[in-house]
This record gives sequence, C-alpha cells and structure tokens, in this order.
Amino acid sequence: MKFLLLILIIFINGCAVTNEKSMDESMIELRRDALSKIDILACLDKGGVIQSVCMFGMPSCVEKYMDAGKTCSESSGCAGECRIEDEFVEVGTKTTGFCSADSDPCGCFQLIIDGKAEHVMCAD
Repeated sequence: MKFLLLILIIFINGCAVTNEKSMDESMIELRRDALSKIDILACLDKGGVIQSVCMFGMPSCVEKYMDAGKTCSESSGCAGECRIEDEFVEVGTKTTGFCSADSDPCGCFQLIIDGKAEHVMCAD
C-alpha cells in the first residue's frame, strides 16, 4: 500500500507541474501546497481519488456518490447536492433535479431547494 501511495504522489506531483517552463511559478507552488494539505490515505479510505479540479487544476480529493443520478427535490435526499446541470429553468420554478455524481465543486449547475430551482452557479 505504501508503494502504491508513493507512486500516486509522484504521479499527481507530475500532473500538477507539467510543462513547468511555461507555467507561472506561483501556480505551481499553489498546486504543490494544495496537494501537501490533502490527507491522501483518508481520501482513499473514503473511496475518493486525488484529481485536478477546476480551471486551475488544483489537486483535490473527489469522492463519487452512490446515489448519483437519483431524482431529488432537496439536497437532504442526496449524499451530495440536488441539482440541475443542463437545461436550466427559471429561478423559483417547481422542479426536480438529480443527485450530484461526486464532490468535484466545479462546473455550472442549479441547486434545487425545497423543490424549487435556485440561481445558476458556475464555480471554477
């Protein structure tokens, strides 16, 4: 397990600093810092994977949710969030969504709270 963990860390470090000559040094340092703060074993124990997320490719522990895609009208019915990820509707519209697939915080989506659509949010 320790050998696998070492390979994982080397791989992730390599992904975070690809093409160092053309990348901004401060961004490389931010990625390294973010990676150093992740408890990799705890992430793996929860079934998560370390991956680059969002526009800047910051390393993060991303957990897959068992109820991904389940129809919902409130996030309390999901391991993650109840949301619409495409074909957005007008704010306040009574609707249902689907339980989010994983804990990756990035992308555009519309939360469903108390069976009603909230404003579209885009996180990057």
